[in-house]
Amino acid sequence: MEITHKKYKVRYGNSKILLTNENNSLFWESEICHTENTDKEERNFFTAADKAFFSYPLKKLGNVHLFGIPFNKGSNKSNSKVKNFAAALRESSLRLPIYLDEYNEQTSGIYDYLRDKYLMKNCLLVDHGDLSIVNDSLEETNHQIFQVLNYIEPQKTKFCVVGGDHSITYTLVKNLTKILLKRMLIIQFDAHHDCGSDILKMDKEICHSNFVRFLLQEEMIAGIIQIGVRGLRSLGQYYNHPKLFQLNFTDIDKLHSIVSELLNTGDEIIGYVSFDVDVLEPRDFPLVDFPKIEGPKLQEVINMIQEIFKIVPSIKAVDIVEGQSGGEPEQYDSVLHILLYLLDELTKNGDEK
Repeated sequence: MEITHKKYKVRYGNSKILLTNENNSLFWESEICHTENTDKEERNFFTAADKAFFSYPLKKLGNVHLFGIPFNKGSNKSNSKVKNFAAALRESSLRLPIYLDEYNEQTSGIYDYLRDKYLMKNCLLVDHGDLSIVNDSLEETNHQIFQVLNYIEPQKTKFCVVGGDHSITYTLVKNLTKILLKRMLIIQFDAHHDCGSDILKMDKEICHSNFVRFLLQEEMIAGIIQIGVRGLRSLGQYYNHPKLFQLNFTDIDKLHSIVSELLNTGDEIIGYVSFDVDVLEPRDFPLVDFPKIEGPKLQEVINMIQEIFKIVPSIKAVDIVEGQSGGEPEQYDSVLHILLYLLDELTKNGDEK
């Protein structure tokens, strides 16, 4: 009986591809087929990265599109390093290369030893690089994001964005509701509630610390569920709203109840997950502008991510924001864990519903 081997493409030459099996014990050489580079015409929205997240060879065809937004003008911290978070996280991810199989249908994935499972087997990731910011205004960036979302066709595919400061979530969500014409449920992982009130600015400027309050005013927002908010709050730093729900990582039953109530309104609702990395315990990831002590364990975060994708159908997009650049590659491991689970769950979400 002939033994078959799953083959993964590990190296490209001028006309040949080197393939190997899962144990790297056998190797094959194959001609590059002319259909290998079947591309959608690229628009001049992005600054291409030298290497894609996790060294993915796919450039334009896949089931999850990813791009960075190097923007920090929505941050209240001067000279914030969150602008280059996407580049830093992409560089760190190159230590975990993922390979396509010979038919471009599946990947080698990433094996999580602690949880005994493969991630990203069915995620065909398209890394466009970073959005080319024309200028640093939120208004202009909003226009660029609208063009990009139309380009990647969110009606047909899913996407992931790496920020940047958290104000980019406002522009992403607003533009997504315009394009899809559907109400949206936002699940936000964050140590802060981002509903702050600044008397000096008269609340006219949208920034990373108040964008949620502006989103709550939008009719197309069905609700915002915040997970992980903690710390002490003074006047203007605490906020109540009928569409705003705040949970701890242990509030699984409450999460189910809120989601069920929102989904039973009769309207179709699209899910969106926004992950501010300062929700993590500072000892696990200190590279943030505004750390908060008493954060969750990494396993609690992963459990909650999996639960959310289990109960919220049609999650269209995720973002991960507010990390600093400048750290050593190993310092981003906890965030890479989060990104891998977000992408893995995003790929599966809705397939069985």
